[in-house]
Amino acid sequence: MKPKIDMKPLRTIVATIGLLTCSVSAASSASLLGDTVNCSTSGTSTWICVNNTAVVGSGDEFIVGITGNTDIIVDIGASDIRLDMTTGIGNMFGLGPLTFGSLDFGTGIAGLSYTSNVTGLSSDRFSFTPDSVSINLDFLNSFDGGFVEVELFETTVVPLPAAFPMLLAALGGLGLMARRKRRVG
Repeated sequence: MKPKIDMKPLRTIVATIGLLTCSVSAASSASLLGDTVNCSTSGTSTWICVNNTAVVGSGDEFIVGITGNTDIIVDIGASDIRLDMTTGIGNMFGLGPLTFGSLDFGTGIAGLSYTSNVTGLSSDRFSFTPDSVSINLDFLNSFDGGFVEVELFETTVVPLPAAFPMLLAALGGLGLMARRKRRVG
């Protein structure tokens, strides 16, 4: 009768290696602070970004509104963009995509999430490229106190752990030992 080899510890080690190699760090070194970014609108009405470029720092970067009004204040942080509605303007008719570009965010924007209290805002109203974010607010109702906050996620590279090749060699050695034991037994 051949001795039975317990493979459970080996399976646990292999599963742990899989998790280590597939992990993505939640910490990010990407930051927009100090970057020069731009704001543009492409709607059909008189919505404008009062200033087209700004350096990201403390305070508000952009004012968006119907000619002469301050309807939306935009504050860009290290990894987020926040829009605060300052007046109860009602329907934001004609405010097509509001685009923030030249976003030098680490290795590029890979995704975003948002929170908002603006009724009707859904994920299909957001789009992004590695260096820009667009939000389509057309036909949504704005009110004093309304907000949209967008959190940006960086494209991450998962490094190969330095000990990984040594671990593979050790597992190969364990496999050879198990094979040898089977032959002897």
